[in-house]
Amino acid sequence: MPGEIIGEFILRPIAELVLQIAGYYTSRVVVPIFTFGYVHVEPAVKGVRVYPKWHGFHRTSDGRRVLDAEMGAFFGLVFWAVVGIATYLGYRYFAP
Repeated sequence: MPGEIIGEFILRPIAELVLQIAGYYTSRVVVPIFTFGYVHVEPAVKGVRVYPKWHGFHRTSDGRRVLDAEMGAFFGLVFWAVVGIATYLGYRYFAP
Protein backbone atom coordinates (compact mmCIF):
# COMPACT_ATOMS: atom_id res chain seq x y z
CA MET A 1 0.00 0.00 0.00
CA PRO A 2 2.62 2.66 0.86
CA GLY A 3 4.69 1.50 -2.11
CA GLU A 4 1.79 2.16 -4.46
CA ILE A 5 1.38 5.67 -3.07
CA ILE A 6 5.08 6.43 -3.47
CA GLY A 7 5.05 5.02 -6.99
CA GLU A 8 1.93 6.87 -8.04
CA PHE A 9 2.62 10.31 -6.59
CA ILE A 10 6.42 10.55 -6.63
CA LEU A 11 8.05 8.16 -9.08
CA ARG A 12 5.51 8.34 -11.91
CA PRO A 13 5.71 12.16 -12.37
CA ILE A 14 9.51 11.97 -12.26
CA ALA A 15 9.55 9.22 -14.89
CA GLU A 16 7.12 11.15 -17.10
CA LEU A 17 9.24 14.29 -16.81
CA VAL A 18 12.41 12.43 -17.75
CA LEU A 19 10.71 10.79 -20.74
CA GLN A 20 9.22 14.13 -21.89
CA ILE A 21 12.60 15.86 -21.71
CA ALA A 22 14.45 13.01 -23.43
CA GLY A 23 11.84 12.78 -26.19
CA TYR A 24 11.70 16.54 -26.71
CA TYR A 25 15.45 17.05 -27.07
CA THR A 26 15.76 13.98 -29.26
CA SER A 27 13.05 15.29 -31.56
CA ARG A 28 14.72 18.73 -31.71
CA VAL A 29 17.61 16.95 -33.45
CA VAL A 30 15.91 14.07 -35.29
CA VAL A 31 12.82 15.73 -36.80
CA PRO A 32 14.74 18.34 -38.86
CA ILE A 33 17.14 15.64 -40.06
CA PHE A 34 14.37 13.31 -41.26
CA THR A 35 12.37 16.14 -42.86
CA PHE A 36 15.42 17.80 -44.43
CA GLY A 37 14.85 20.97 -42.41
CA TYR A 38 11.23 21.45 -43.51
CA VAL A 39 9.77 20.73 -40.04
CA HIS A 40 11.12 22.06 -36.74
CA VAL A 41 10.03 21.40 -33.19
CA GLU A 42 8.78 24.26 -31.03
CA PRO A 43 9.89 26.98 -30.39
CA ALA A 44 9.81 28.45 -33.87
CA VAL A 45 12.74 30.28 -35.42
CA LYS A 46 12.88 33.92 -34.33
CA GLY A 47 11.49 36.47 -36.73
CA VAL A 48 8.78 34.28 -38.26
CA ARG A 49 5.09 34.31 -37.56
CA VAL A 50 3.35 31.04 -36.61
CA TYR A 51 -0.13 30.26 -37.90
CA PRO A 52 -1.86 27.54 -35.82
CA LYS A 53 -3.10 24.49 -37.70
CA TRP A 54 -4.37 21.08 -36.59
CA HIS A 55 -2.93 18.30 -34.39
CA GLY A 56 0.22 20.12 -33.30
CA PHE A 57 1.47 21.00 -36.78
CA HIS A 58 1.71 24.74 -37.38
CA ARG A 59 2.78 26.74 -40.42
CA THR A 60 5.21 29.65 -40.26
CA SER A 61 5.29 32.76 -42.40
CA ASP A 62 8.28 31.41 -44.37
CA GLY A 63 6.40 28.20 -45.34
CA ARG A 64 8.01 25.78 -42.93
CA ARG A 65 6.17 23.64 -40.41
CA VAL A 66 6.53 23.81 -36.63
CA LEU A 67 5.71 20.75 -34.56
CA ASP A 68 4.16 21.14 -31.13
CA ALA A 69 6.50 20.33 -28.21
CA GLU A 70 4.40 17.46 -26.88
CA MET A 71 4.03 15.87 -30.29
CA GLY A 72 7.77 16.31 -30.75
CA ALA A 73 8.41 14.51 -27.46
CA PHE A 74 6.21 11.66 -28.69
CA PHE A 75 8.16 11.38 -31.96
CA GLY A 76 11.42 11.45 -30.03
CA LEU A 77 10.28 8.52 -27.89
CA VAL A 78 9.09 6.66 -30.98
CA PHE A 79 12.55 7.17 -32.48
CA TRP A 80 14.19 5.59 -29.40
CA ALA A 81 11.71 2.70 -29.49
CA VAL A 82 12.59 2.02 -33.15
CA VAL A 83 16.32 2.22 -32.35
CA GLY A 84 15.84 -0.21 -29.46
CA ILE A 85 13.89 -2.70 -31.57
CA ALA A 86 16.42 -2.47 -34.42
CA THR A 87 19.28 -3.01 -31.99
CA TYR A 88 17.57 -6.02 -30.44
CA LEU A 89 16.83 -7.57 -33.82
CA GLY A 90 20.36 -6.83 -35.02
CA TYR A 91 21.91 -8.64 -32.07
CA ARG A 92 19.35 -11.43 -32.19
CA TYR A 93 19.71 -12.32 -35.86
CA PHE A 94 23.06 -10.97 -37.01
CA ALA A 95 25.38 -11.40 -34.03
CA PRO A 96 27.89 -14.26 -34.30
